[in-house]
Amino acid sequence: MRKLTKDGYYTNNHSCFLLQYHMIFVTKFRAPALTGAVKDHVYSTIRKTMEEKNVILNELNGEPDHVHLLITCGPELSPLEIANVLKTRSA
Repeated sequence: MRKLTKDGYYTNNHSCFLLQYHMIFVTKFRAPALTGAVKDHVYSTIRKTMEEKNVILNELNGEPDHVHLLITCGPELSPLEIANVLKTRSA
């Protein structure tokens, strides 16, 4: 279980951390596909996935050809794992 300290860091049994990642996902050939219902579906999938993985979604926004995420997570998850899950579920 993670606890938030007064300094803004998270702690667990044996460590203190604040791991934040800025991730950018781009559509294939940078096609402007993220509009309307597709954008809503992708954003809701990202939100749901982050909640399931116990990752804090600080920011989520983008343009029709890419999505920006600012996330906070613990040391048990690597950025690669998060990216693989998101790419698989939002494809």
